[in-house]
Amino acid sequence: MSSSTIETLKSKKRVHFKKSQLPYALVFGVFILAVIFYLINQSGIKLGALLAIGVLLGFIIQKARFCFAGSVRNIIVLGNVKLLKAVILSLMISTVGFFVIQYLAVDSTVGIIIEQIPGQIKPVGIHTVVGALIFGIGMVLAGACVSGSLVRIGEGFALQAIVLIGIVIGTVLGGLIHFEFWDNLLSISESQAIYLPKIIGFFPALVIQLLALGGAYYCVYKYGKHKQY
Repeated sequence: MSSSTIETLKSKKRVHFKKSQLPYALVFGVFILAVIFYLINQSGIKLGALLAIGVLLGFIIQKARFCFAGSVRNIIVLGNVKLLKAVILSLMISTVGFFVIQYLAVDSTVGIIIEQIPGQIKPVGIHTVVGALIFGIGMVLAGACVSGSLVRIGEGFALQAIVLIGIVIGTVLGGLIHFEFWDNLLSISESQAIYLPKIIGFFPALVIQLLALGGAYYCVYKYGKHKQY
């Protein structure tokens, strides 16, 4: 096929692109702003700020095609490491953020009490491995993680709506009915909650985690460079 023929086909394909979505975006933006100001007026700044942050995060995730399942899938199937590098960088940023929040929450006169630390610090055990395996299989079957599924629902993918229904049903059943079974089977409540800052201190824990994530980033970067050759 000649280059002129290819260019002709490309130009024909461009003609069939969807019309601009800008008017819809403007209407949606005005609606969201109205809701934000209403929440601030009725309940204070907190709810309005949370909605604004949620909308901005959704916009960024959609534009960046951010997906935890996709980050692993892309590196295995396509050899593309960009998304996985972004995931590691986001973990490094959140590590620093959580460090600041948790460090400031600790009363130096009392010491570190895990139950009083902001965040979900839960026991680690065999249930962590089992849960990660089940969740990983679910992400592969669904074709996306939870955040990716929400983005795709907004883009009109009907399958992801079914996935979201499954997530809701599974979460409700797991929390209300099945948790006691898994707790007894895997001894979740008897497992130890490992909080590294309590063992070695906040700053050494921060350095170790950043070094570990930095090492992971370097390995992924080198793998990506290797796949380019």
